[in-house]
Amino acid sequence: ITSGTVTPPPPPPVQPSVTVQAESATMVGVTRQTTNGGYAGSGYADFGGAGSYVQLTVGRTTAGPTMVTLRYANGSAGDRPLSVSVNGVVAHGSLAMTGTGSWTTWRELTLTLDLLAGSNVIRLTNMTANGVNLDAITVG
Repeated sequence: ITSGTVTPPPPPPVQPSVTVQAESATMVGVTRQTTNGGYAGSGYADFGGAGSYVQLTVGRTTAGPTMVTLRYANGSAGDRPLSVSVNGVVAHGSLAMTGTGSWTTWRELTLTLDLLAGSNVIRLTNMTANGVNLDAITVG
């Protein structure tokens, strides 16, 4: 038996956040637009009808709950929800994307997604006839 102190293992490294401009992600039924000001990057993703989606792939060094922030505008008075899936599994069946007051007023909505170590595919799918404008997705 030896005496002494036990040194705990170091904490996992902090993973830097990654921001993806929505217009540079994979878009299906979604168009790149520049009509409404206040966006970052070269434009924003304007969701089409129900089933249109934006998809991105992000890498993580460790698994676990991860903060994901969506920057969006919704100039309508009503909610225009999105379904959120990670690696093909629905994480949020109906994420409320409430009105922001105008199409040039951008709001951030933060949610937590369980991501795997390695590559993760995040898909945001429009659930209504008309969708929101999505500017950016920040992971981490």
